[in-house]
Amino acid sequence: FSGAAILCGLSYSVLESVMTCLSVPYVCATTFYKLNRVNVYPIIVEKWTSIRDATISRLKDETELDVAGDGHFDTPGWCAKFCTYSIMHMKSGAIVDFFISQKGMYKGDLETAACKEVLTNLAAYGLKINNFVTDENTKIAKLVRTCFSSIVHNYD
Repeated sequence: FSGAAILCGLSYSVLESVMTCLSVPYVCATTFYKLNRVNVYPIIVEKWTSIRDATISRLKDETELDVAGDGHFDTPGWCAKFCTYSIMHMKSGAIVDFFISQKGMYKGDLETAACKEVLTNLAAYGLKINNFVTDENTKIAKLVRTCFSSIVHNYD
């Protein structure tokens, strides 16, 4: 049951409230988090890794790889603690890879740092990106221009 809660995005406190309203006994928070850490998270990581590896293997043969990238923050505004940067293959719509940056891990902009990590990882996997489409983020444009000069950068 904790796996279903995690996959639906429910936190323990929300799930506990629902179970209490329904008068259904449920595990304590410590057990909930342990079940997730020991049982649920490893399965999710294993599944994602196999999907990512299959996608990358399929894309290695493409000579002109077109991808799009975007960052998503855990909270709106300037107080975000995490940024998840995802890169999608434009032809198939498959997520090729993602990276989560945390405030304090990097100097400067979280989105730019996460983008750099993902692009570096994709290069390490042997993918040859031709076109990279992002929103109008000038810091990412500068990053691509200076660190990934072989990639053509466009705005959506």
